[in-house]
Amino acid sequence: MAYLDNNLWGDAKADVDAYIQGLIDSEAFGSITYAITWGDRKIASEGFGRADTSDESDGSAPDDNTVYRVGSLTKTFTTALFYSLWQDGLVHLDDRPGDLWPSFSFVNPYDSQSDYNPITWESLTSHTAGILTSNICHQQIPGGCDLTTEQVLASIQDVSTIQYAPFTNPEYSNFGFAALGRLLETPSILGDLTYYGGLAERVLEPLGLKFGFEKTDPLFEGLNFATTGSSHDWDSLGWLDPAGGAYSTASDIAEYLIWMMDDKTDTVMQPSTKRMMLRPQYVFESGRETMAAGWDQAFRHGTWVYDKSGELPPYFSNTQFVPSMKMGVTILTHDEKGGVSAGEVCAEVTDKIIHILDALAGMYGPGDTIPIEGSIDKYLGNYGGTDPRSGEDLSVVTLAESTTVPGTIEVTVTANGQHLGLLSAMDTYDGVQMDNVLRYRQPNVGQSCYVLRFSGSQDQMATFRTDDEGNVTHVMFPNATFLWARKL
Repeated sequence: MAYLDNNLWGDAKADVDAYIQGLIDSEAFGSITYAITWGDRKIASEGFGRADTSDESDGSAPDDNTVYRVGSLTKTFTTALFYSLWQDGLVHLDDRPGDLWPSFSFVNPYDSQSDYNPITWESLTSHTAGILTSNICHQQIPGGCDLTTEQVLASIQDVSTIQYAPFTNPEYSNFGFAALGRLLETPSILGDLTYYGGLAERVLEPLGLKFGFEKTDPLFEGLNFATTGSSHDWDSLGWLDPAGGAYSTASDIAEYLIWMMDDKTDTVMQPSTKRMMLRPQYVFESGRETMAAGWDQAFRHGTWVYDKSGELPPYFSNTQFVPSMKMGVTILTHDEKGGVSAGEVCAEVTDKIIHILDALAGMYGPGDTIPIEGSIDKYLGNYGGTDPRSGEDLSVVTLAESTTVPGTIEVTVTANGQHLGLLSAMDTYDGVQMDNVLRYRQPNVGQSCYVLRFSGSQDQMATFRTDDEGNVTHVMFPNATFLWARKL
């Protein structure tokens, strides 16, 4: 990825760092650690603030190996365990956990013909079982849920009623996800393994992740912990662990996201199983937000973004990934003071980099040139405005008179030896937000990409696209709003 040396990426990372440092300076959080992944690697990570906010004399900043509690991000690991078992035929989506655990029973007022076990494994993975999050364990946080599965189920038997008919409405349920993990602890599914042992054997160890449920876990030996100094920082969630009790680092969550977007290897599960796990299971009225197994999903920047937040005060986390770009962002924080959420921080970081990485995806770094095959003439000429929504050519005059067009550029490309030159450029971008631009990042042209260093008053990188016959049809200037201009 030589093109990460491009000043566009350097400027974007500096913008991210300045934004997060500003949050620390305003005392919105005691610490923030982020990690950004692209493709098969982590491309940036940084820690800000103080890892131990209880010790004024210790100004040590966290890093991407500092351990935080990750809260409900744990749910996505629980679903990964479930789908690895599903892939191996040890559990089926339509099976009812109540068949293995008869005391896992709920009154179903929506079907008079139904028995007391309307809930399936699939509904538990997607918050569509209709189970309220309030329950005997939920009321014990902090302080954990020091109960066995048998004790928990005895407390709900014959007195609990589902809130919605399964699969008709989402109802976020920590209890439901804890049950998902704990009810797998049967000989026919996990054998003699506990939830913790199954997760380690099937998910964590194959991926080499530091992800545990106790501060004293040997995985974390020698690592720094983010803390406020309160003993409650380390309260166990006990029976509720599968819903939100885990600890991890930004580096390990970054590796997890890389795996989540890997559509070629079969580590832990086959790509088709992963797609099954990530498919929308409930679509909200807007059509732009859905719920998958353990993940939320929203249509932003012209593509689907997966999102998961974790809130276990004083720890707040959020991670987002974009499968179409193989890009992920992880934010881990502690000692939050209010005013901004980890999810808002993660979304802001994603917004700051997504169009930069999209523009750089076909680029080489400064100084790298691609030999031009054939005549250089095919690159020369005037490139004018294109409405990215309709694909129609637009004149600069049209743009100047309009407040609805996202923007464009007008350039003339000339040649000096074997280097293309920028003779003139006019940026007529009118300041409209980028939300509706990136959906047009793949124009209906061939995928050949030529990138050359431009000379002129301002050095720029330019990306050319060709049609199937090799004729240059579009040029894109990243420093000019990341929009395509069509050859006139």
